[in-house]
Amino acid sequence: MGNSEMSYANNENVVVIITDVDPPEHDNPPEQEPGSERDKGGKRKREVKSSKGGTTHLFRHINGTCLAYKRATNQETTRGQTLLSFPKNASNQASSYVWKFDQERSRMDLTEPIINRELPFNFVEDKSFQKYVLGVNPKVHFVTRNTMRSDCMKIYEVEKNKLKEIFSNSNPRVCLTTDGWTSKRDLPFMALTAHFIDQQWRLQKKIINFVMVPVKATGENLTDIIINCLLEWNLDKICTVTMDNYSANDAVAKRLQERYSSRGLMLLNGRSVQVRCWGHILNLIVHEGLDEIKVCIQRVRNAVKYVKASPKRKLEFI
Repeated sequence: MGNSEMSYANNENVVVIITDVDPPEHDNPPEQEPGSERDKGGKRKREVKSSKGGTTHLFRHINGTCLAYKRATNQETTRGQTLLSFPKNASNQASSYVWKFDQERSRMDLTEPIINRELPFNFVEDKSFQKYVLGVNPKVHFVTRNTMRSDCMKIYEVEKNKLKEIFSNSNPRVCLTTDGWTSKRDLPFMALTAHFIDQQWRLQKKIINFVMVPVKATGENLTDIIINCLLEWNLDKICTVTMDNYSANDAVAKRLQERYSSRGLMLLNGRSVQVRCWGHILNLIVHEGLDEIKVCIQRVRNAVKYVKASPKRKLEFI
């Protein structure tokens, strides 16, 4: 290919491109086109007029396909970085694949440790965490605690819809388990867990509700919470309900039996719907036994406190 030169007119918006490629020779060469001419070296000159000063193509190139400009200004590029993947088996050959940073996927991946490790939402605003992530990938854009909370709620809604679809397809008979819990701020909560067999005959255990209950909870209040949760998940086939050995739970079991046994949705008309928690019963038995020897236990505790009060007493005791 021949060399090419580009020159700009001084006072006109005209770009002149000069090439060394001559047209093919003919016996009768065509007449020279209007608007074109040859210079002294015989090179053909072609005028390309522009309506915007002759720099539109440069502007379009920078904002469109110029990778060097995007890398210099830390913008996203369409090219990915080629990485090598080495399998664990040394006999296999290494394979390569193109890696490209995805900001949206990175945000969704960050929700997993927040949820699994029960981290606070403001963890994403921690300076040391941001410093570490920027050292790994400078292209990461951090989000606020409110955005992270919104992302976690989106994950919750997706998983909730998946579980609702499983319930809708299999329509299982569930065994419910209730468990009370008190937070560090003395706020009472109740967790409701559903145990069922899926279509692949696998035992599943899913928490379907975790709600704060009134401080002075009664059987009526607890029953309303359970019924509303079952209506939300479209569950009506109840096998058993496992609860702690409290008098309020006896009232809950009675009300559930009255509501669902009349429609034939319980086994044996709900006569065996209530299952008392064996762990809670065993705990009550142990406490009753410890009360019989509480004087001896208190003396042993006082002796241990006396020995551990100072390093000198520990040495003398040993």
